[in-house]
Amino acid sequence: MRTRLLGAVILLAVVGTVSAGSLPAALDLQYTVKVGPAKLGTLITSLRRSGDSYEVRSETRAEGLAAILIGGSLYENCRFDVSEGSLKPLTYGIVSEARKAYKHEVRFDWTGRTISFSNGELIPMPESGYVIDNCSFPFALMLSASELSSRELLHVVGGKRIREFENIIVTREGLSTPLGTFDTLRIQQQRVGKPERKLTMWLAVERQHLPVKIVEERKSRTTTMVLRMVKGL
Repeated sequence: MRTRLLGAVILLAVVGTVSAGSLPAALDLQYTVKVGPAKLGTLITSLRRSGDSYEVRSETRAEGLAAILIGGSLYENCRFDVSEGSLKPLTYGIVSEARKAYKHEVRFDWTGRTISFSNGELIPMPESGYVIDNCSFPFALMLSASELSSRELLHVVGGKRIREFENIIVTREGLSTPLGTFDTLRIQQQRVGKPERKLTMWLAVERQHLPVKIVEERKSRTTTMVLRMVKGL
């Protein structure tokens, strides 16, 4: 309760004037990915509008020594609609070509309010909070920065499970990146039931809340993604 109250108080001070974002018809992003101090590779993501919905394809490409150790790339794809300024995921898929290869698919039924996984599991849609998937994550941030800051829970759907996060603190912060220095909205969240796992996002306020840095912390590792290229915005 204390962390939610703290987040709400700070939110009123720094996010009160933030409006809902929008998405371009085409957008290409590249992030440098590090695990601890070591470079893992590059995340390449492309967004394209297709009729009334959007499609995203991304590749996490291992490079150098990481490519030798891991053995292949990770591919994700998703499709989503945008309704009243909020993102609604429709499908999500992930394929790993690493040494432990796998493939998973997820479908979202907003009429029946269910989420179905390719392993046969069918679960009800969460009643509250914001539901997104790993692939649509950066674009949900762009569309709904203020909502994601104020909602109690963020439900992030992966290939086999849902991870839930809640806000710890929301602030404004200047951030230097390979693309320059940005005034950012910094949102830090912690995993529900696992407070040692944290997710921190820096959203460039003057670039439609484009996520310029994302850090996921666990006991075993810290994964950092920093934006190094953007085309279409």
